[in-house]
Amino acid sequence: MRKSEKVPWIIAGFCIGVTTCAAALLGAVFLPLSIESLISGALEDQSENARQIAAEFVADFPPPVLPFAEEADFGLAVQALDGSALDLGALRGKVIFLHFWSASSPVCVEEMRRIENLYRKAASSKVAFVCVALDDAATVRRFMQTHGHQMPVYTLNGEIPTVFTHRALPTTFLIAPNGAIAFSHTGTAEWDGAFCFRFIRALAGLGDQNERLPAFSDPRFPLL
Repeated sequence: MRKSEKVPWIIAGFCIGVTTCAAALLGAVFLPLSIESLISGALEDQSENARQIAAEFVADFPPPVLPFAEEADFGLAVQALDGSALDLGALRGKVIFLHFWSASSPVCVEEMRRIENLYRKAASSKVAFVCVALDDAATVRRFMQTHGHQMPVYTLNGEIPTVFTHRALPTTFLIAPNGAIAFSHTGTAEWDGAFCFRFIRALAGLGDQNERLPAFSDPRFPLL
């Protein structure tokens, strides 16, 4: 083949080579992007399907019952200092501050001052205080006259229901309006502090939008 005849073939070969290299380079750049796009789209579709399935599944979940652990026993039999019986069931629908104490305990005596302060701030048509003394009526009556407290106090008129069983005094139960025990606390506490006041108001539905239930993990008020 003559030299002049080789030139077109050389040029053609060069053009084909350049085109092939360019195509390979473009393929190396765009092919992974296309594959990634396809995979991403498939994953998004799967994720959306998974979210829809999860949403339908979760819709069947019952509401959580925590932090309320047990139902209160409204059969607790107590009587006021005038001898009249209290029907604890009549207080259902309110927040009930149920407190067991003894006038013979110095710790209880000191704590009653704080509870009296809380009573004066928090008592309302939606919040009831039931302070049950494990003493005879005469002893409790003398105590109330000596200290000038106004909160409602009662004495036992029967056995303490199992759900209110406690190992020491003082012991306090906070009963929610639906009859569940919100928490219990054995020992003294800063009952007249802002924390407990806000808690009771929020539980009773009296708090405004800035008053929310405090964290139940707060060590001052452990859950059951």
